[in-house]
Amino acid sequence: MLDHIKAAHIPYDFSMNWNDDSKMFCSEVAYHAYRTIGIDLWADKQKLESPGLIRWLGDMGMTHFTTIMPADLEYDPRLAPVAEMAQP
Repeated sequence: MLDHIKAAHIPYDFSMNWNDDSKMFCSEVAYHAYRTIGIDLWADKQKLESPGLIRWLGDMGMTHFTTIMPADLEYDPRLAPVAEMAQP
């Protein structure tokens, strides 16, 4: 994944389309990195359904409302935390 990112500028994916790696958002970078070695970190995708949230995110360019989010990994029973980031 590091080689992919170093090879060219990858624009930010405001649409949150995790199936297209021509543009990427934060979770998508990790998703594609692990997927290339056969690990699907986001087995369950998050579906956003609140009309107000969809309207707000849609105004910012989001078009894919079934997506992957960092918080989903916190609740994945296959994973265990090994460290936490200290806050200043």
